Amino acid sequence: SFDTIGDIFYVRTVFTEPRKLCKLLIITSEFHMERTRLLFEWIMRLPLYKHGKLASFCSYSLQFMTTENVELSNEMLQSRALKEKQAIQAF
Repeated sequence: SFDTIGDIFYVRTVFTEPRKLCKLLIITSEFHMERTRLLFEWIMRLPLYKHGKLASFCSYSLQFMTTENVELSNEMLQSRALKEKQAIQAF
């Protein structure tokens, strides 16, 4: 996909729903976690329909874990943080 929303939708429709995986651990960078959590909680709670019928298998249990912001300069990290903040506001 081209963005986080597309990634999460793909995870749900291609992996979790067909395999009946309801308990997920989502791991991402510290700077990306706030938006990741917001989007996962939104997308994983949306009802899924197939051929006009409710097709969602389960109520998801989501856990989140961050990785350190390594190998990013302070300038890059500030730029990423600003982008994340703007994306959350736009959402």
